[in-house]
Order: sequence, then structure tokens, then C-alpha cells
Amino acid sequence: MKKICFVTASDVTIKAFMINHLIELSKVYEITIITNTDNKFFLEPYNLKNINLIKVDISRKISLKKDINSLIQLIKIFKRENYNTIHSITPKAGLITSIAGKITNIENRVHIFTGQVWKNYSGVKRELFKLIDKLISNLNTEILIDSHSQKEFLIKEKVLKKNQGIVLGSGSISGVDMNRFKLDKLKRQNLRKELNIKEDEVLFGFLGRLTNDKGIKELLEAFNCKELRENKLLIVGPDEEGLTELLKKENIIYLGHQSIPEDYLNIMDIFCLPSHREGFGSVLIEAGAMGLPCIASNIYGIQDAIKDKKTGLLHEVKDIEDLRSKLIKLNNDAELRGNLGKEAKKRVLKEFSSEKVTEEWVKFYTNMIKK
Repeated sequence: MKKICFVTASDVTIKAFMINHLIELSKVYEITIITNTDNKFFLEPYNLKNINLIKVDISRKISLKKDINSLIQLIKIFKRENYNTIHSITPKAGLITSIAGKITNIENRVHIFTGQVWKNYSGVKRELFKLIDKLISNLNTEILIDSHSQKEFLIKEKVLKKNQGIVLGSGSISGVDMNRFKLDKLKRQNLRKELNIKEDEVLFGFLGRLTNDKGIKELLEAFNCKELRENKLLIVGPDEEGLTELLKKENIIYLGHQSIPEDYLNIMDIFCLPSHREGFGSVLIEAGAMGLPCIASNIYGIQDAIKDKKTGLLHEVKDIEDLRSKLIKLNNDAELRGNLGKEAKKRVLKEFSSEKVTEEWVKFYTNMIKK
């Protein structure tokens, strides 16, 4: 049986994006996961007990001593296990895995780009992180990208060559579990009542990490206007940059991190993601699966998740007035909200279901390993 090894800096990445792929791939290949986790049983709830798990202390941030130790460990493991394919997922894991794979001459070396941290950096910092992505591209035999517009950006920035890089299907690293992200009217009714949101009230929402890069400040400023004074904005997600103080307003409901995000998408009427950078924007297709119209930045990645004026509305990045006009437009036009939501759900079902995306992953591996 051919052997595939997936490498990432955190088991969160595996749980968030890889479970369905691993279930199907493990039927055909011997799978190993290398990640930085102290929970050796984290795969058991997903019925993946037959998958090998190896802990390597891969730091997400640059740490020369830790990075060298991680590289040495990976080289030893790759030499011992003789994998047919290694596949890295996160940037730091990507660099270390690529170097170790090249040194040990692994036949198939794969990395997937899911966004660029350096996109909004400048100066030396931008060039350093961009160089890391260039090294990853040059050291691997196959590069996957989770959106077509991101691929165009990487080619334009000369991180990828023109003939390099593959986007599987319409994009997305994992797709959407349509059984999980679906409208539940009873849950919606109960949770809105619990949060003191009227049934006929148009509720705006944001779900994700609270960082400046996600456009939280622009969203709050755009929402603060007389036309939306009677509306509420629901914000769900961990505060990673000390932004909580900004959320202490009468018409803002902040709930912090929640383990069942679909319950909160379920009670929203309009989903907002005014992000400054995204590799794809998975939460947009999760919202779309629940029939939500979305308002989001007109940037690469998001341009694949939303079809402007068909499944949602795109605004110019960081443009508060443009964002505000889109918020007001959807608030005032119930028919438009309904049409956009219906088209979003239809598109997600056709192009981004988890089954569809997993099928593309299996096809990719079948074709590559056959060569």
C-alpha cells in the first residue's frame, strides 16, 4: 500500500479541513499525520483510529532552535518511513517539510497554499515571508491552491511559475458539510429568543477570528449609522488582538468563541466578511450553504467564494462608505436578500459540498501516484 504523510503545525488544521479527505484516502493509502499535538487521541471521534499519528514540535512562529530540531526530526522520520508522498498544509510546516522532503528525496512533495500572511506586509518583512513561499514552491513537486484568484495573485507576484499550481475543482480546501450547515427553523427561533432578537428583525453577523485583517474596525464603523440604528450585529469568534472594547455597544452582540458556529449562522440574515486578505473564505460558503446572502471585500480568494450581485455583494476593501452602502442596500431589500441567498445555496451545493471537494482530492492523488 502506498504511503502518504500529511504535515501541519496544529491538529486544529486537521480537524477543521482534513477529516473527510482522510476518511476516503485512508481506504486506499496508508496515512500518517505529523503535527504538534499533545492529544494522541484527537482523531478517535472521527473514526480514524487506523491512521498513524506522530508528534513533532513544529512552531507556528519563527524560532531558529525549534525549527532546526523539527527539521532534523522530519528528516529522520522520512528516511525511516520512506513515504511515497508528503503533503504540508500550513506555512511553517510547509517550509520545514519541503526542505526535509527534498533532502530525503521523497518522490511526491505537495504543499497547499490557503492564503498569504505577507499580502498586506511591506518592506523587509514582506520580502522575507514571500521568499519562504517561493522556496516552498520550488522545493515541492506539486503545488495546490485553494482558489483560482489566489493562484493568479501568486503568479503575478512570481511566487509561482505560469505553468505551476493546481486548483482542485472550483476551489476550497475542504468544502461544506451540507448536513451540518443547514437551516434549522426551531433552533433559529429558540436562539434568537434567547439573545433577544425579534423574528422579523434583520440580523447582521460576523463569524471568525477578531483581527484587524478581518476588517472588524471597518465593519463596526460602517454599521454605526442612522439607517442601521434599529438593527443588531452579532459577532462570534475569539478576540486575538484586544478588540473586545470596541464591541461594547448597545446594538452589538459579542459572544466570543463558540464551538458550534452553524448555530449562529443559522440565526443571521446577512453575513459580513470585510477582510483585508483571504486565501478563499470558507466561512462564506458555509454561510451560503445556509441560504445567507454575504457582503464581503472584493479581494482575491473571496472573489471565488462569492459571485458579485449573484450570491452576494462585494465592496472595495477598507472602503467604509462602500461597505455601509451594501449593508443598507441588503437591509432594505428583502427580495434581493432572498434571491442572493437562494443562488448562494444552489452554488454551494453544486460546487462546494464536502463530498465534491473530497472527490477532487482523491482524484488528484490517484492521478499523481499512478505516474
